[in-house]
Amino acid sequence: MSVRTLLIEPHDPVIFRDGKPFTQGAIHAKSLPFPLPGTIAGAIRTRSRSDWDFTSKDHLSRLLKIEHTGPFLAVRESASAKWEIAFPAPADVVITGDDKALVLHPLRPGSYGNGGCDLPEGMQPLLGAPKSKSAGKSPPFWRHDRMADWLGRSPAQQPLGLPQLGYQNLEIQKRMHVAIDADTQTASEGMLFGTVGLEFAYGREHAAAIVSRVDESENAAWPAVAPLGGERRLAYWSEPEPAAFVWPSLPGNIPTKQGSNIRLILATPGAFASGWRPAWSDGESDVPGHPGLRLKLYAAAVPRFQPVSGWDLQTGKPKATRFLAPAGSVYFLKVIQGDAAGLWLRPVSDGEQDRRDGYGIALIGAA
Repeated sequence: MSVRTLLIEPHDPVIFRDGKPFTQGAIHAKSLPFPLPGTIAGAIRTRSRSDWDFTSKDHLSRLLKIEHTGPFLAVRESASAKWEIAFPAPADVVITGDDKALVLHPLRPGSYGNGGCDLPEGMQPLLGAPKSKSAGKSPPFWRHDRMADWLGRSPAQQPLGLPQLGYQNLEIQKRMHVAIDADTQTASEGMLFGTVGLEFAYGREHAAAIVSRVDESENAAWPAVAPLGGERRLAYWSEPEPAAFVWPSLPGNIPTKQGSNIRLILATPGAFASGWRPAWSDGESDVPGHPGLRLKLYAAAVPRFQPVSGWDLQTGKPKATRFLAPAGSVYFLKVIQGDAAGLWLRPVSDGEQDRRDGYGIALIGAA
């Protein structure tokens, strides 16, 4: 397989539907704050071979084998600057202060002493939350250099301004539309509907895009311009020059070998059979795709679940709703066997197809 980097730059405000019904009486189609891995994986596969018969089991089987790592938010601060990844904010932090001086307080496993809690057996609580009030505008996306520092043994404690730490959610644009009568080619009376799409930019200077890594053997020729998301909004598709984009690598100061304790942070939502907890985290099973690597979970910071559904092209039916561990979820794990360094930017979801779709991409840090 060949590994390629794909950059998707939406030209129009793009809509990644949240799964709520969009019928008469529901006049707004709203977008998620950022697309799910399956959405971008499906778009890439569709554009990879638009001349294929998508009802063919052979063609569908080959398309589903295309491996997708992402999607990630990419930001470029000027036309001459490189594209840089911004990762979802980790859940093992409490941020205090204001926009000009944000202070990061790490949450780490500990003990209540003689007290107790209702955590699952063998799990430790996370301690370290300050008594002061949390910041009101902590960024949901962190710059990759700030994330690299946070993944290290002793992250910096000096206050940071909001722009130094990361980026807020993408701005939304609301539009009102009318339904057009097919016979008269005029507006249908009373048939108004609205859309709420994401604008991929931060002001006039900072451009934003979606970046993914694709492993495929079909020699896909992606179009320069193609629809993306709901309402078929247009986007530019390209492979950036190596000088314009660099994938971040595992920080060098993180112990990953047998006996080490690590943090695994989900850079994309994770799909696990047990909901929030990976099936392989018992220390007795190999991590999928990494023979000989065994990890044991002893603490976690997992925000509220993220529901996902969709349409199954193979069966022609809706997919069952599942509940994902959201991006930013943190797992504290002990390396029982092997070396965890190979997990960097690799999927750790339980199911093979979920891993191919890009669910559960991992970042590795020191515990």
